Amino acid sequence: MNNLHDLPTSPQDPLDQRTAWLGGGDEFERKTEKSWKRRVVCLFFVPIKMLLEKIYHQLLVFILSIILFGCNHELSQQNEVQYGVASPTLSNDNSQILFTLCNIPGKCNIAFYDIDNDKLTSVNYTNNSDIGGAVTSRDGNMLTFTSGEGDDRNIFIVNRNGTDLRQLTHTYNSREHERNNGVAVVRINGDPSFSPDRKKILFVRSGVRRTRSMEGEMLSHWDVYELEIATGRERRLTTYEFYAITRPFYLSDGKRFIFSGYGPQGISEEDLRNLNTIRLMDGLKNSLAPPFQHTTWASSPTIADDGTIVFVSRTNEMDGTKGNYTYDLFVHHGGTTRRLTTMRYTIITEPFLSLDGQFVVYLASRTKEEGPSIWLARVDGTETKHIGMPWKRLK
Repeated sequence: MNNLHDLPTSPQDPLDQRTAWLGGGDEFERKTEKSWKRRVVCLFFVPIKMLLEKIYHQLLVFILSIILFGCNHELSQQNEVQYGVASPTLSNDNSQILFTLCNIPGKCNIAFYDIDNDKLTSVNYTNNSDIGGAVTSRDGNMLTFTSGEGDDRNIFIVNRNGTDLRQLTHTYNSREHERNNGVAVVRINGDPSFSPDRKKILFVRSGVRRTRSMEGEMLSHWDVYELEIATGRERRLTTYEFYAITRPFYLSDGKRFIFSGYGPQGISEEDLRNLNTIRLMDGLKNSLAPPFQHTTWASSPTIADDGTIVFVSRTNEMDGTKGNYTYDLFVHHGGTTRRLTTMRYTIITEPFLSLDGQFVVYLASRTKEEGPSIWLARVDGTETKHIGMPWKRLK
């Protein structure tokens, strides 16, 4: 489900964002306390608000519902379901967008949007409440994804037709977590992707759950792992215990991989100050280095078979703007970097580049409050469009 964890410029946790951003409907139904005080408040102030907005039919229904059932404003707005979206990817032939779809807190499915036919379907192969981050293999015959309950999230594969479901990792966290220097040890798996030959899978695994610098808790001490599908053998590819990490992608040689890693342990202070968090790992030489230079904050790389890289970069410095951080997509190819979008949005995250390098799908939101939606762009810069999902026709 995959973005940097706990960064001020990318605040979401990709493995827990399934209900953080919502779009495409109205508020969830919630039960609220039925008290005469709430009835009085809702009876006078909420109807006035609705009247000003000229929602006359909802006003009448609302007053009647208060008289009969008490005040429950969230329930009374509309009975439509609201959806959260995360982790968009493209099918191998660019005909479908796959993404994580959540319709109530803690319940998610894998959704498939047929771009040409405007058709939306969803499925849950494991029947777990947490499932998502799906990616197709290069031949389109297999999916890999993350699924589980609570802290127990593991990597699965399944044939595209839903047969031969297999769980590849078996990491479970007890209620009473181990402690590492007083911090809870929590090993959660996520963000899988296939090797070019479909024999291996890259994924990330957390090491601990720690207190955020601002508030709440977060998963940390991330590293990249590789899994052989046939044998189930795991190999740890990085040992840096990154503060935050994004989904790793193999290069076309099946040996090197690219990702974003923030706050690695055991790296020089000069490297830690580098705003470019994009890193290329050479599995043969066991070396970690930036694949190119970029002068402003950069993250979330995704790569095509021809070596084209699309990534997210902060744009305040180059645009000369102040205030909230703004972001756009950039393309690096043949030693040069160019700007792909000029949205200047507060959130642009989780880009996924098609294998042929023609399209990139991503999440974007003008403000943090409105929540992101799915966008699709041609990498040649000729088209960028918002994907409006046909929620009411969801099957």
